[in-house]
Amino acid sequence: MSAILLAQVEEGALNSRVLDTLQSEYRDDSQNLRALQNFQVFLSDPLLCSSDRIGKLSCFNGFLAALKLQRLSFRDEAGPFNTLNVQAFSPVQPVINGPLVSVLITSFNSAERICAAVESLQKQSWQSIEIIIIDDGSTDNSCARVKELAKHDSRVRSVFLEQNIGTYAAKHLGLQLATGEFVTCHDSDDWSHPQKIERQVRPLIDNPDLVCTVSCWIRITDEGEFYSRLGPPYMRLNPSSPLFRRELVLQRAGAWDLVRTGADSEFLARIKAVFGPKAVLRISQPLALGSHRPGSLMTAEDTGYSAEGRSSSRQAYWDAWNQWHAAAKARGSRPWLPPNPVLAATHRMFDAPEEIKVHAPFIAESMKAHGVPGFMDAPAHRPHWLAHSSAVARIPTLAALVGGPVSCDGRLAQRDARLAGVLAWGRKPSALRAAWRAADLRLPLLRLEDGFLRSFSTGDRSPPLSLVLDDTGIYYDSTRPSAIERLLESNEDLLANGAADDVARARALMAEHGLSKYNHAPPLAQVQAALGRPLLRATDAERVLVVDQTAGDMSIALGGASAQTFADMLAAALANHPRATVYVKTHPETASGRKDGHFAALAGSERVVLLRQAIEPLSLLREMDRVYVVSSTLGFEAVLAGKPVHCFGLPWYAGWGATVDAQRCERPTRRRTVDELFAAAYLRYARYLNPETHERGSIFDVIAWLVRQRRMAGLLDAPHG
Repeated sequence: MSAILLAQVEEGALNSRVLDTLQSEYRDDSQNLRALQNFQVFLSDPLLCSSDRIGKLSCFNGFLAALKLQRLSFRDEAGPFNTLNVQAFSPVQPVINGPLVSVLITSFNSAERICAAVESLQKQSWQSIEIIIIDDGSTDNSCARVKELAKHDSRVRSVFLEQNIGTYAAKHLGLQLATGEFVTCHDSDDWSHPQKIERQVRPLIDNPDLVCTVSCWIRITDEGEFYSRLGPPYMRLNPSSPLFRRELVLQRAGAWDLVRTGADSEFLARIKAVFGPKAVLRISQPLALGSHRPGSLMTAEDTGYSAEGRSSSRQAYWDAWNQWHAAAKARGSRPWLPPNPVLAATHRMFDAPEEIKVHAPFIAESMKAHGVPGFMDAPAHRPHWLAHSSAVARIPTLAALVGGPVSCDGRLAQRDARLAGVLAWGRKPSALRAAWRAADLRLPLLRLEDGFLRSFSTGDRSPPLSLVLDDTGIYYDSTRPSAIERLLESNEDLLANGAADDVARARALMAEHGLSKYNHAPPLAQVQAALGRPLLRATDAERVLVVDQTAGDMSIALGGASAQTFADMLAAALANHPRATVYVKTHPETASGRKDGHFAALAGSERVVLLRQAIEPLSLLREMDRVYVVSSTLGFEAVLAGKPVHCFGLPWYAGWGATVDAQRCERPTRRRTVDELFAAAYLRYARYLNPETHERGSIFDVIAWLVRQRRMAGLLDAPHG
């Protein structure tokens, strides 16, 4: 490109056909596409791409002038053309009055770049902005720089997270703190043209039918090279640029998906699907410079793009959300995500690769520390559920535990944009019909089952205070994977981010107060006092507990066992421990007469004692030397009590190295500690109701309530033993 042409471009006086076309077509924003095409001609010019930094900036300024945008200059005349070394050529005309725009910046180890990014926002012509910086657990000196920025500009607010929760979860937190009528985002390593926000917000003010505007960017390396993974054109849609009407979008579409990469594209596509493509205006102007650098989400091998295409996780995520959008359209609905981030992470509307998911406990902890209580948690913002069984829908605690209303009317639910999935109870026959319905609606199927710390008593009069929801299988079905198995098989550190402390606290409280799945039974000492005689023989050399289960329990057949397995288990206990007394404990439902067990006809003998009484499990386990189970949850409670446990079926806790297993499932390949098993099952897999508020709570809410119930029932007066 000639020096004369460069000079003409720099002065904005290029009289070429392309410049004339640009000037004429930008009189009407509806013709942005043709202007964009002409703009790309220049950006793809090999002479431009190979010219020096002054030539590149000169050409760029020519295009900006044609678009009536302020030209740029170098901050350091000797430095390269990049996001850290540009500024407006002269101050822009400020717009003082106007609706407030909240700008969210998430930052992770961006100390070298965050100041330039924030400064580009501080110098915007649109002055009515608030800049909310969410530092996502940085380990460099980003926090100090952010605090310094906030000190000198009241429009800058900052939040510092102790742990990294991912850019989109951090955006959710910023969204809770935002007060603007409009919201947009800005990457911590990018630079925005001083007229960017003004160019994007004015169409929304002028046209009430518009919901969102997006703009374009040009990515550039630190060395000053224009970049596009597929080559020219270099100007492309800026994925972080949507500027949208805050309340309207949150109510009808929701916010970003809770993953670590790729959610910008899904969010914009969802806005178009909900409001229609004409509600989104693309402003085909280069309103930002994006930093193309190693180490960013965009360039990382496991989350970004390369010249060969998307990473495998990003591609899988792209495919998943596209299928979800198509499924919603097929049933006459629209895609929607709960704006409450904890609900959005807990109840995924579509699956995503495990390595990019953000889990609800991490988000909940950050929200508790920094969020606005109750924000975006209104009933209108909660997901809806379809139960294919009226018995499931009648569970009084279900709506609170699943986070939204439950309906049995599939005709009404089908077109509901907030319909998050179909609920089924475990592997009951009705669950098969629910699976068919879920497949027909192209919605997730979630299988429910009682949690491991269920209630005070058994039966319908004590509805569950804890449930598990499984989108993969169910924990007692060893014939296929489940969500808890997937979690235990993952490489995730299950005791990180405070989980180890929660495990220790919960286990200590449960041990101290004798808590189990059901909690109405008195401790062994009270039972013996009431009977006026001991239940355990004082002369026992060794004690082995054999645990019965109710006949027909689905965990038996699906755990690789049968009625014969119970007989074999008892025989093995007697044979393996010839000096021991074997105590056979019936199930609480058998003891109450509601259901039959496998040892109902068993008679006591010199070596076998049948315990039919309701007894607090932990007080009994303390007196035993070993425990034999098929698939009972009592087996894991025995593991927690430190007893050797022999499994004759395939319960969820077998196969990880904590039990002696008579059978082997091929799928578990790694070892987990008892604390890790507890964290997975009790903290991550199960969810809890706060019995005081009747809203979602924690395991500690349930523990506190059960302790009070046991104390009021007089079950904690006597010592254990």
